[in-house]
Amino acid sequence: LGLPEGVAVTAATCCIPASISSNDEALSELLIFGDSRGKIYVVSSKGLNLINGSGTQAFCGAVARLVVADSAVGGAVLVAAGDDASEPSAPQFAVKLWAVDALTGTDTPAFRVLTLALKPPPPPELHHLTALTALRDGTQIAVGLRSGTLVLYHGESLIREGGKASAPMILQVSDSVTGMPQAMPISALHFCDRVERQVKLFVSTSPVLHSSS
Repeated sequence: LGLPEGVAVTAATCCIPASISSNDEALSELLIFGDSRGKIYVVSSKGLNLINGSGTQAFCGAVARLVVADSAVGGAVLVAAGDDASEPSAPQFAVKLWAVDALTGTDTPAFRVLTLALKPPPPPELHHLTALTALRDGTQIAVGLRSGTLVLYHGESLIREGGKASAPMILQVSDSVTGMPQAMPISALHFCDRVERQVKLFVSTSPVLHSSS
């Protein structure tokens, strides 16, 4: 990628875009990277050629997580989460969606932006985005935070350009062992595909964070 000194890759994923013929195995995969400056890079697996020039500026701060909804109606959708705050001291996380096939230039705008405006906001030391997942058809997106907050966006309008997204569902993952409402940092999220019209979301948590006096 030729990143400048001090800039690091902070997220990565891959997908098979709909515009590529399934018979062309050499071009059958795209590698997608995000960096600490908020840029997203799309690389062809054939020759590792950079498709979107010097990268698409997606966020003001670092790209935190990348996943692809590869069975979305109309083609694969890139779901990216990152810090969109102008001041690094006060992170403002957002989730942005792009049609993968449209990510060919440096200024391709996201067709949907989902903000994580939590009220009341968690303490600064807990306000970190730690997990992201999406159902393969793009109709469910889940975000996990270090504070134990789980934010769930749902509805077919999520992946329909111009459609109005419904308000997110916000849940708090607490310590189920002690029953105390302590923060259980969310470390990983995973959707299980629909089985008998049901969707299951698996949530993995880290040990409870204890504050020191």
